[in-house]
Amino acid sequence: MLALQLALGFALTVVSIRLLPLLAEVVGWQPALVPLAVGPIAGTVAMLRLRASPAALRLANGRR
Repeated sequence: MLALQLALGFALTVVSIRLLPLLAEVVGWQPALVPLAVGPIAGTVAMLRLRASPAALRLANGRR
C-alpha cells in the first residue's frame, strides 16, 4: 500500500510540474500557483483536526 501511495504522489508531482508552465502561459503565474496551495492547506487542516482528536493522545502515547 505504501508503494502505491508513493507512486501516486510521485505521478501527481510530475503532472503538476509539467502542467504548471502551460497553465501559467494562459492565466499568468500568480493564478497558476493558487491550486498548488490546496495540498499544504488541506494537510494543515487535517493535522489540526487530528491533534484535536482524543485518538491523537493515544497515537502519541500521551504527548502532544
